[in-house]
Amino acid sequence: MSKSMVDVSILITAYNEEEYIKRSVSSALKQEHEKFEVIVINDGSKDKTEELLEKFDDSRLKIFNQKNKGRIKSLNRGVRISNGNFIAILDADDVAFKSRIKKQSELLRENEEVGVVGSSYIRNDEIRKERYIRKYPSEDDDIRKEMAKYIPISHSSAMLRKKAILESGGYMENEYGLEDMDLWLRIGKEWGLANIEEPLVARNIRGDSYWHRTVKSYSRNIQLAKLNAKAVRVFSLPLYYYIFPLARLMYSWLPTPTKRVARRLISRIIESDISPDLQDENSTK
Repeated sequence: MSKSMVDVSILITAYNEEEYIKRSVSSALKQEHEKFEVIVINDGSKDKTEELLEKFDDSRLKIFNQKNKGRIKSLNRGVRISNGNFIAILDADDVAFKSRIKKQSELLRENEEVGVVGSSYIRNDEIRKERYIRKYPSEDDDIRKEMAKYIPISHSSAMLRKKAILESGGYMENEYGLEDMDLWLRIGKEWGLANIEEPLVARNIRGDSYWHRTVKSYSRNIQLAKLNAKAVRVFSLPLYYYIFPLARLMYSWLPTPTKRVARRLISRIIESDISPDLQDENSTK
């Protein structure tokens, strides 16, 4: 497919994802949208990831094998070489629903002020042994307020304007693991933020992922609390919103059932059961 025929680039970065990569790439290639490419940055995988990628026979798929440079450098490389005006992020162990690219690109075309749009998603949380649909606020003002509490746009469900990424400076290496939240804050200074209310992605939250294996829960929450506090400043939220970053520091010590109650009490996250029509085709299992 020529560059002129591409308006969306689906970007997947992978490191040792042999168990999941085939399913993730397959879901990207099955999109109802027509004018897209799939870019996979294979970041020095030592397992069968590269071998499995080579088995695909599709001109829309572009595979770039490199020595291990880390996720953030891989994301920035993918952004630079992409041909689409819109870039859809998909984690290598997640699944994109068939209508995802069509619906998100339509929203961006119809709303020129929006720089990034996410969506609700199926959350298969292997760590907490939970499985449900997670829904975030969809309107710009609500998303900005919720950024003082958590990350209200899921990275693996996000579609961004390439222009917004480049103008904001791309992904910052000093925010490893929270590079998405940091980018949303910078994009949000100049662009609108949005979520589509229906689930468009199935996400797999794994305890064996590199991020969860190398960064302890409390350390993650300290980093996130700093960015939550930054959101209060950047978006000029009421000063009492600083209470939420402080509460974040205690969150990791709560038992799982209490965490779910806390999310329902202080956030606008909605967690609901998965409908039968989403159980099979879009399952992460």
